Amino acid sequence: MASGIDKGSFGGIALAIGGILLGLTLEGGRIAQLLQPTAALIVFGGTLGAVLLQFPLATVLTAFASLRKVFFEHTDDPVAAVTEMVGYAQKARKEGIVSLEGMNPRMLETKLLSFIEESHKKTRDTEKVMA
Repeated sequence: MASGIDKGSFGGIALAIGGILLGLTLEGGRIAQLLQPTAALIVFGGTLGAVLLQFPLATVLTAFASLRKVFFEHTDDPVAAVTEMVGYAQKARKEGIVSLEGMNPRMLETKLLSFIEESHKKTRDTEKVMA
C-alpha cells in the first residue's frame, strides 16, 4: 500500500483561505478582523457542541482520529488484492469456509465473510435438494 500527500486537500485549504482573504479585502475589511478569539470560540465551540449533540462521542473521536486520512492518499495494489482474494478462495475451497474464521485478512470484512458463508450454505442446501 503506497501513500503520498494528497495535493488536492492542501490545495483546497489554500484556495479556501485565499478566497476568504480576497473576499474580506474586496469588502474593505482587515485581516485582523478574522483573528478575534471571541468569534472563533463562538464558531468552533458552537460547531463542536452541535456535532456532539448529533453524533455519539465514539463517532466524533473516530472522525478526529481519521482526519489525517484526508491529507494522505492510500492506494492498494489491485494485483495483490486479487491474489490475496484468490488465496482466501482456495483456502476456503480446500479447507472449508470455517478455515477463514481465525484469520484477520486485510481485504475481507464481516460483510464479505457473511456473504461467502450465505453463498456456501445456499450451495450446500441446493446440493442436498438435488441429491
